[in-house]
Amino acid sequence: MNLDKIPELYDYARRDLYDIRVYLARLLEIIAMQAFEAVICSAVFIALAVMRMVAEQHGIDFESQNPKTLAQTFFAYNFYNQEDYEVLVTGIDLRDRMIFNQEKLTIDPKLAYQMVEVVQRLFSQVKEDV
Repeated sequence: MNLDKIPELYDYARRDLYDIRVYLARLLEIIAMQAFEAVICSAVFIALAVMRMVAEQHGIDFESQNPKTLAQTFFAYNFYNQEDYEVLVTGIDLRDRMIFNQEKLTIDPKLAYQMVEVVQRLFSQVKEDV
C-alpha cells in the first residue's frame, strides 16, 4: 500500500444542535467580556462544526478539504456571501496564527462581532429536522 496516495483528512468536530446552541450562547458571553481573541478561536471552532453539519446534510465531501478550502466550497454553494466568506477565512487565519503559531495578536472588536454574526448565519443553514 502506497501511503503517499492516502488523502489527508481534516477532523471536523461532530456536535449536535443542542451543543451548537450552547456554544453560541457562550460565545455571546465571551464577546461581552471583550475577550476577542477567544471569540475568534471559539467562533472558528463552532463554524467548522456547523460546516460539517451543513456539508453532511447537502452531501458535500468535507473531510478531504481543509477549513479554508471548505469555506470556499460553501461560498460556491451560496451558503453565505462574499463578505461572510472573507470574514470567515480571516478568522480561520487568525485562529491558526494564535493556536498553531502561538502568536499574540490584538483582534479588532469589529471583526470579532462579524465572526459571531457569520457563525449565526451559517447555523441558520442547518436543517433542524434531520
